[in-house]
Amino acid sequence: MLASPAHAILAAIRICLAKGEITILGKRLSTGVCASRSSVGFCPQTNCVFNSLTVEDHLWLFFILKGGVGIWKDEADILCMQLDMMFIMKKKAKKLSGGEKRKLCLAMAFIGGSELVMLDEPTAGLDPQARISVKKMIEHKKKGRAVVLTTHYLDEAEAMGDWIYIMFMGRCICSGTTHFLKAK
Repeated sequence: MLASPAHAILAAIRICLAKGEITILGKRLSTGVCASRSSVGFCPQTNCVFNSLTVEDHLWLFFILKGGVGIWKDEADILCMQLDMMFIMKKKAKKLSGGEKRKLCLAMAFIGGSELVMLDEPTAGLDPQARISVKKMIEHKKKGRAVVLTTHYLDEAEAMGDWIYIMFMGRCICSGTTHFLKAK
């Protein structure tokens, strides 16, 4: 059992390889672990936050951990504006609602210039208005990045997915563009 959100985050980025090779953005994981991890943003389905840190503290921390370039506050402000979070930047995570924590986790995944962003059910638990702002932010931020997103909502897959995989019982049963899949 994991003791804290920090352990959950570390467990999420720990990869054990039995055989073969893993490359992330052209970097071999075995030789470029730090470089690979700094290029990846991850938003797990469960909100992993540090209760004693503010929203602003979280964004600064993840910007620094990823080796972000530029002024972190500018990037944090843009993300918070896009996610309607400006009014909660000084709020501690323990005081955030579930939807606010979800949006914080999304912002942590994107901050620091992550080239690969993995989002597991990014709109889970959000109200309809928050879902719209999250979808707009992802659509805007996916330019110049690889975004891997899982969802149970077909409208989200259609709106945000350039290439869609449909899974059943842990296997891909078909894939393609929205137009291709609708025609099939």
